[in-house]
Amino acid sequence: SDPGPRSEYERLMTLTPTLVLTQLMGVPVSLEEAQSQASELQKSVDRALRLIGKCVEVDKFTRMFGSFNPTSPDHVVKLLTDICGRPEAYKGGKTSSDESVLSSIPKSEVPSAGLILELREADKLLSTYLRPVLEGKIVYPDGMLHTIFNAMSTVTGRLSSEGPNLQNVPKRKHKEIRRFVAAAVG
Repeated sequence: SDPGPRSEYERLMTLTPTLVLTQLMGVPVSLEEAQSQASELQKSVDRALRLIGKCVEVDKFTRMFGSFNPTSPDHVVKLLTDICGRPEAYKGGKTSSDESVLSSIPKSEVPSAGLILELREADKLLSTYLRPVLEGKIVYPDGMLHTIFNAMSTVTGRLSSEGPNLQNVPKRKHKEIRRFVAAAVG
């Protein structure tokens, strides 16, 4: 049965003080853990870049077109289409170098495809979760993250979070990233 608008209003009125207090108190951060995670991910980025540079197809690309930037979708598409002749790069009449394309190419045939995926994944984790913490972009002077909880912005009535969105921190694959959020002391 539908609880009706009055029940939703009462739910929000009960919830609001808790959300405001939670936002004000903040979420503790471990800068040491964030730095440790960032160092490991940077090693993965550096390793992927080094190995991509050694791939035969990348060498051929650089001889034909100049330097190869594995973070450039245009360069990756050109590598897949012009150098490797991969039909997987054509999706729906367009070219693509998205995850589904790169993961469908056997690593034994185009070693750089899997390495580019590894590079993208590590760099995304670094740039989305760890660099903003380490660069002080989202950590307040009190050493806390003060995310904003939105109780009325979703159609379903669920909470959303922004600035940073703590609900998007990985919890399955790469769940170790969550360790930059520290347990509250006291």
